[in-house]
Amino acid sequence: MLCHLALLVSLGAPAGESFLVPKLDAVRLAIDDHELAPVASHGGWKPAHVVGEWLVQVGEGRVAWSSPADEEARSVELPGEAQLAWLTSVEDVVLLADPEGSSLVRRLDLELGRWLDAVETDANGEGWTLVSALADRGAVYLYSTQPSEENPFLAASDLGAFRVQRLDPKSGEVRWTFTQASQDRRPGPGVALWAARRPRYEADRTERLTSTSRGVLVCAGGANDPLLLDRESGALVQRIDHPWEYQRSFIGPSIWSHVMLRFGDRGFWIECGSSDPDEVAREQERIAEARKHYEERWTGAVLGGPVVLGSGYEERTFLAIARESTESAVPGYSAEHFLLELDGDGRPLTILPTPRAPEPTMWTRHAGTVVWACAGGAFACVRPARRQEARTSLGGEVLGHLRWYRELERDERKVWLSTDAATDRVVFDATHAYRPAGGGVVRGPRDQVFEFPLWRVSLADGAADVITLRVPFHGTLERPSGNSRSEGGTVYAMGPYAMGLTWLDIVDARLVVQLTTEEGTWGLEFELP
Repeated sequence: MLCHLALLVSLGAPAGESFLVPKLDAVRLAIDDHELAPVASHGGWKPAHVVGEWLVQVGEGRVAWSSPADEEARSVELPGEAQLAWLTSVEDVVLLADPEGSSLVRRLDLELGRWLDAVETDANGEGWTLVSALADRGAVYLYSTQPSEENPFLAASDLGAFRVQRLDPKSGEVRWTFTQASQDRRPGPGVALWAARRPRYEADRTERLTSTSRGVLVCAGGANDPLLLDRESGALVQRIDHPWEYQRSFIGPSIWSHVMLRFGDRGFWIECGSSDPDEVAREQERIAEARKHYEERWTGAVLGGPVVLGSGYEERTFLAIARESTESAVPGYSAEHFLLELDGDGRPLTILPTPRAPEPTMWTRHAGTVVWACAGGAFACVRPARRQEARTSLGGEVLGHLRWYRELERDERKVWLSTDAATDRVVFDATHAYRPAGGGVVRGPRDQVFEFPLWRVSLADGAADVITLRVPFHGTLERPSGNSRSEGGTVYAMGPYAMGLTWLDIVDARLVVQLTTEEGTWGLEFELP
């Protein structure tokens, strides 16, 4: 998705006057038995992206890039008055777009050091807005949306339609366009909540475009069916129909095995790949009738993924699914969750209920598994099913395989001030996940150091320890006078207060953190051991 900075938290949520400035040269990251000093610091925030041998940063008014061979960074001004955000890159061409919504793609050739002609993807002025892009096999695929006219408080999604285009990154030619109206008609909660703390709402943030062995998988999220498009023509290859309807079922007596079906035994012969048109037609009628009754009781959505492992015959795709009763008093807050595993042909293999909701975009691949961050400080590591474990004819149980599962609790320390986290963002390097273990803390009323504990979680086995970002500061820290409570000598601020750790990232094997106060924003980079 478009990558740009948006500060989404107010650090003065609990009442109180505190204006702090971090002492950047004294900040330390305590990890194992070491205290690491930052290797780089800068005011503001510049997201960095690795493009081949270059490290590219999009900042205020300029794009800068450098390689290990460069004595100094190269840069160009952004065209016109534009504020641009990252879309993707192909070889030495970077694609950018307006983060506030636009259909114009800007192209920068890093080798030549100049802008190429901009590409207008909505030449007819139909109101399309670029959302994300995928670079795949030398081409770029653009995902754009049109809004619906639904009331955003009454509908779960404001998506009216979505579109995919294939773009040649060098010439700027649009080779094909695929357009689809949104199917998402889920009811919204009907209310808007403004609070320092709030319950979790089941919003979808899927990877809109994903590369697979057979084409480009389009996942508009919500109650939209994932669609597989042919790379060369843009033709619809496959529709993964209502994946939230699948359930673990059982069939017998002739087969006597667990199966993945939609409603009881409906669709069995279709899932088995029957070529008899009459048989398929009868099954489709049964599915349509059962769906009417199902939709009176249940609503479902694709919330996260797709995550693809392997390729060809051994390819697997994981989707994070939510399913909720239509009788929920406030829709979107009481769903059950599971991971659905598809085979290389897009057919369901296994289902794995998760104790806590998978975070839609916070996952990584590791040693043939997927490690998925979940709500409430949890992590789940799942491995793909082997054929003999999943196929009905071989007695498979069609249950997903959980390599390990871990729930982490907030790091509770005896302190004077404890604040809520400003972000729950999870980032990954090759061996570990990093996640805030609560908000910032100050040990005593006279202390001039904010501490931000982070969980460091092994991707191999879920083993976890706490590392701590210690931030000395200038200024006076006042006790919060509102939106807070006191217990056992500790003041608990509801929401971030005075200083927040507002962003984490891993860039070029460095842990990048962003600190924010009412006085400004600062970025720091640490070389991880």
